Amino acid sequence: MKMDKNSNSSAKTQDDTFAQFCLQTLTPLISFPFQSEDWEMIKSQNTPCNCSKSGCLKLYCECFSKGRYCIGCNCINCFNVPEYESIRNKAVAHLLHRNSNAFTTEKNINKGCTCKKSGCLKKYCRCHVEGRSCDESCKCVECKNLSFTQISSKRLLT
Repeated sequence: MKMDKNSNSSAKTQDDTFAQFCLQTLTPLISFPFQSEDWEMIKSQNTPCNCSKSGCLKLYCECFSKGRYCIGCNCINCFNVPEYESIRNKAVAHLLHRNSNAFTTEKNINKGCTCKKSGCLKKYCRCHVEGRSCDESCKCVECKNLSFTQISSKRLLT
């Protein structure tokens, strides 16, 4: 089946229009505000998630952790959409009950990670997500997220 350019661009325009509608009408319902009201800026900053088993209700889902709905993502069985607002709110409440700083994105809150099997190279590693290497505040096992100076000092010790 052959698709012409006009139908493809028409579908993209409809997707953008629907997304803008959602942003304008549903923004008051969202627990955590969008970073910007400008749709183009949000679209350029929003990296689509690829969650497959978490339902996009875990902190390693980039959209959920930033307080945004999944819009234009590649996720499977997503519950981080307006249709499942009650389920999403329960997940937010549960995470905030366990950790009051769960959705805080300030980099100065450094508790370190506690990774055991991932080598600190997955999205659920706090240090990896923040773009920094693990340090002495971390309690990780078999860490592979080290800075150049940490690697050099480890080599000198062995």
